[in-house]
Amino acid sequence: MSLSKRFFLLGSILLMAALLLTFSSKAPSAHAASVSASTDSLTTTTSAIPANAFSCPSRSICFYQNEDGTGQSKSCLTSVCRGAWYSTTVGGVHAGSVFDNSNSIFWVADKQAGVEYCLSPGAYNLFHSYGYYWVEYGVTSCSDAYIRPLP
Repeated sequence: MSLSKRFFLLGSILLMAALLLTFSSKAPSAHAASVSASTDSLTTTTSAIPANAFSCPSRSICFYQNEDGTGQSKSCLTSVCRGAWYSTTVGGVHAGSVFDNSNSIFWVADKQAGVEYCLSPGAYNLFHSYGYYWVEYGVTSCSDAYIRPLP
């Protein structure tokens, strides 16, 4: 068989495989592929979120043992837990995720690495990496916030 016929045959096989995967009922959608990408490591929440995940009372900040907003949790009213650094420990480990339902920004920090991040209200995957948090009660923009010294 000539070289050109071999390339044609190989190309035909690859094209058929691509079409089969594209139109297969089990093929992942283009949307699923785009959802799995993230540019911010703190906001990665790409897997299916359980129905009971990220349940948090109004005007509170809640920390969860697992990275998907489930497992053991602790919560605190942001009118109470403010003005100081508090531990994110839940179930003996740094929290895996957080939901800030307070309409206030908050900081997460890791003392060993010397890093602090200001985050807007919402749900975040913390990857068990941050041992402390500070709520800026009533402040809604990180650009208006003051970085507090680590504990």
